Amino acid sequence: MKALSTILTGAGLALAACGPCLAGEEELAPGYNACMEKAYGNDVETRECMRKAHAYWDRKLNENYRAAKESCSSKACAKKLLEAERAWLKWRDLMAELLYESHGGGSMYIARSIYFEAEATKLQAQKLARLTGEE
Repeated sequence: MKALSTILTGAGLALAACGPCLAGEEELAPGYNACMEKAYGNDVETRECMRKAHAYWDRKLNENYRAAKESCSSKACAKKLLEAERAWLKWRDLMAELLYESHGGGSMYIARSIYFEAEATKLQAQKLARLTGEE
């Protein structure tokens, strides 16, 4: 019975994490949907897909932050941008920890935490791109 529970939990995680794959929505990052379809039901591979998506958006976030900083016309602007980005990073990391810990941990919540970080990083990267008129 425990094995069936583990299988169902894994399948539920894959469906929950790949909901956009099935609904035809925008994928989390390039190649994410294909990665999730290939990983279906495998917790380790599912988390790796999420980590790759997070890494993609983390690179974009850094690129967009540099562009936003370059577009600042004053030291005050650059300072506010740095303060805002540091505050956002702290918020994202604390929310990911909260998401994991508020449900007692476990592999399913590790994946949800990684997905949250990837999705939040994507949104922040897009917001920074809008600061410079790039999207």
